Amino acid sequence: MKKLFLCTAIAVFGLSKVNAQFDANLDSTTLTTDETVLEENDATDNFTGISQGDWLLTASLRYSSDKFGDDKSNGFTVMPQATHMFTDNVGAGAGITYMSSKSEFNGNTSSETTTFGAGIHGYYFCNPQNRFTTYTGLNIGILSEKDKVNDVKENGFEAGLSVGALFNLNECWALKTHIGALNYSTLKEDTSGAESRNEFGLDFDLKNIWFGAVYKF
Repeated sequence: MKKLFLCTAIAVFGLSKVNAQFDANLDSTTLTTDETVLEENDATDNFTGISQGDWLLTASLRYSSDKFGDDKSNGFTVMPQATHMFTDNVGAGAGITYMSSKSEFNGNTSSETTTFGAGIHGYYFCNPQNRFTTYTGLNIGILSEKDKVNDVKENGFEAGLSVGALFNLNECWALKTHIGALNYSTLKEDTSGAESRNEFGLDFDLKNIWFGAVYKF
């Protein structure tokens, strides 16, 4: 009887030790898991996409080149912009444009044009807090174009609706791309009695895609 009592006591003591050790390991695992989750949440919380009050300084560039036999044309455009976010989704601002293009026909230069523009714009961002967000944009501006070869100067304005995407690299920098979807422009030669030259069209040509870098603060 004493041996049975002694064996029972030893078994109960052993089980209590095992249970205590199991509880300690479980608490340690739970603590480690909680710390990992907290670290992941902190890392997520530290990232912010675009929000109300931000300023976006953008420098965009577009280059195009076409060739058909002896005929060819090439050009590039630079467009710096400043945009203020009035809400998390809506921003507006202003920018300027410089464009230079050259065309050759049968090996001879047929036109060499420089264009200056200035205007205002507005953007609507679909998911501004995400790293990757799409947007639509509307711009209206004035244009001044001069052809050095033909000694022609034209003035006018343009309006366009664009779609694009923005990828946030970190809190300060992002990459941006957009393509002009719907465009209208009118230009008139700077001479008496000249008629306006109007252009309207839907443009999804990948040759006209823009790339840019964005600084956020």
